[in-house]
Amino acid sequence: MGIKKQTVGFNYLMSLHMGIGRGPLNEIAEIRAGDVTMVDVPICIAEAGQLVAINRPDLFGGETKEGGIRGPLFVYNGAANQNLQPALASSVGVLPSIAASLGGDVPNFRGVVTCWFDGIVASLNPYPKEWSFRVRRTTAGWFNNTPWYPAKATISLTGGQGGTIRAMNGAHILYEINTNPEWGRGMDPAVIDENSYIRAANQLCAEGFGLCIPWFRQENLREFMPVIINHIGGVQYLDRETGKISLRLIRNDYVAAGLPLFTPSTGLLDVVEDDSSGEDTAFNEIIVTGYDPSIKQDISVRVQNLASIQALGEIISNTIEYKGIPTLDLLARVAARELKVQLPLRRLSVVLDRRGWRIHPGMPFRVSYPARGIQNIIVRAGEVNDGTRRNGQITIKCVEDVFGMPETSYITPTVSQWLSPTFAPVPSPESRLYEANWRDYYRRSEPADRDAVVESTSFIAEMAKDPVSVQTQGYDLATRTGVEAFVTQTTGGFTAWLTLATNITPLATSLTVEATNVGRFMDEFTPGMVVLIDNEQLEFTAFNSTTFVATIKRGVADTIPAPHLAARTIWLVDDELVSDGRVYADGEEVFAKVLTRTSTGVLDLANAIEDSIVVSQRVFRPYPPGNLRIGGDSIYALYGEYPEPVLTWAHRDRIVQADVAVGYVEGSVGPEPGVSYRIRVFDADNVTLLGTYAAIAGNTWTYDSAKQLADGAGTVVWMEMVSVRGAV
Repeated sequence: MGIKKQTVGFNYLMSLHMGIGRGPLNEIAEIRAGDVTMVDVPICIAEAGQLVAINRPDLFGGETKEGGIRGPLFVYNGAANQNLQPALASSVGVLPSIAASLGGDVPNFRGVVTCWFDGIVASLNPYPKEWSFRVRRTTAGWFNNTPWYPAKATISLTGGQGGTIRAMNGAHILYEINTNPEWGRGMDPAVIDENSYIRAANQLCAEGFGLCIPWFRQENLREFMPVIINHIGGVQYLDRETGKISLRLIRNDYVAAGLPLFTPSTGLLDVVEDDSSGEDTAFNEIIVTGYDPSIKQDISVRVQNLASIQALGEIISNTIEYKGIPTLDLLARVAARELKVQLPLRRLSVVLDRRGWRIHPGMPFRVSYPARGIQNIIVRAGEVNDGTRRNGQITIKCVEDVFGMPETSYITPTVSQWLSPTFAPVPSPESRLYEANWRDYYRRSEPADRDAVVESTSFIAEMAKDPVSVQTQGYDLATRTGVEAFVTQTTGGFTAWLTLATNITPLATSLTVEATNVGRFMDEFTPGMVVLIDNEQLEFTAFNSTTFVATIKRGVADTIPAPHLAARTIWLVDDELVSDGRVYADGEEVFAKVLTRTSTGVLDLANAIEDSIVVSQRVFRPYPPGNLRIGGDSIYALYGEYPEPVLTWAHRDRIVQADVAVGYVEGSVGPEPGVSYRIRVFDADNVTLLGTYAAIAGNTWTYDSAKQLADGAGTVVWMEMVSVRGAV
């Protein structure tokens, strides 16, 4: 009753030396192969490197698919004093020396993060999958290993769809670009207005505004810096007063009355332009896209100016990319910020005398020019032109100030209803180990096998529900007896099932099920199939998938009718029974585990639920009699007194019945050759045995007064009737 294990292919082993990027790093958050996660516990990389044991041999489906990854991995962090390691022992094997493996003159690979792996990379398929790494660097890798303001360098964001995201403070990114002499601009920290960067770092940390963005050398720093500045909504400029590089975030962080005021009597010479932007030229819908590294997917938020849409009768949309923003919550706040830019704001070009020399890009100030109808408005400086020596006028292009990063967003980002398929195997929600009867065996065996079945033969079969939370491809069945270790014996599919909706009695001829899983059940069901509830097999002669009502035939094969409570599982045993193919002796206890299989792996044995059963040569045993009656009344509906009870029954023959489902109340089939019946009589407490009547032939027996007298029976007795084949 199973498929025996076979050798299906070969494992492929490789040594891999992989470069990740400039180092050192703080940690490797995730490692994927073939875009399937194989390491999801962050690897905190020590300065001297880190040894990691990768034990995912079923990552791509195991031996029957494309294998997996298994072997030791050493992460070299690229420290300035890094030296290559000798051979290292791990729980998954010995990692050879990289220097010995490569041969010749091998550098120490300082300044770059690399990974050295040796082990299994695939099975059946000789082409290894592409590896990818999600890394984190906030306080590691700074010049001289001295990070600036480390307390605010890392910002944890909780809105990632794949979990918490640890991002870097944008102020720190800009500071390092400016000061790093190895790959940055190499500025002396003394020419940096450190206080301005500290204020910006504190503000970004308070806002939860962290960035996850790589710098690739395909773009130079002159192109990369504006990307960071635009993300955080700030301006970096040379301060005229201090002569230092300063950073200012454009936020609503001022008191209006405290801002400089320029009027015709306090330095305002002219307003060259006074142009209000037309609403018909502004975008009334902004789509901002980011990137969530935890799930490796683009994310987006859409915001609209409903008043503008209603006035224009159309949507004028614009898409802005901020690939360093990793969460929908942060993206929504940035989208609200960007929508403000599209409002019909007054745009001015003001001319000041030298009293305006402290105005720098991004700074708010006030303008009052009654001749133009401008009364004390707040504007934000943009481009500043200091003029010439002969013309000391300062011309500033500015716009009415409504900018600032909102602390919260009233926009509810629309999260996609599509769920990324889950491939990590999880335990079956319910499984049952079951000893197969003759009908089960007959349906799944060949005539030669059936002819060879002898007394003491036992077979087991497993039934399991498919986990709905993951995409599975069946399961492996691992079994053991006694003190043996579990061994995976075969692979099979999940059994179709239903849930009983209401209690049923032994004489019920129909039942109602819950709607759950009916669709999956109907995919496998045809009228006449047999199901199992508790220990009773029933035939579904018909099933209405609209009303969820089944017409049933009770007590088929070697089972008898029994009551069943609501919420019990109804297993479609004619759909899928998975056997390990082993023959067990009478009385052996068998243990089994269902190891669910996905396209990326097989459930770890330690995480699977253990089922057990003591086998009792069920496949060899004769079927019990059917339609047992006393005085013409069914034993399930006895009524009144029976002074000399007459027992009648219907014969059953497992060989003749074969795979035909004969119901309990149906007429005689057989009896099977060599089968007789035995009746045991107990007293009223059903404990004391009064008499045993064996080798009863035919299908009628009377417990007459003579037998009662001989047994010393009282007014109430209990009777037990069994079928016996062979010696009594």
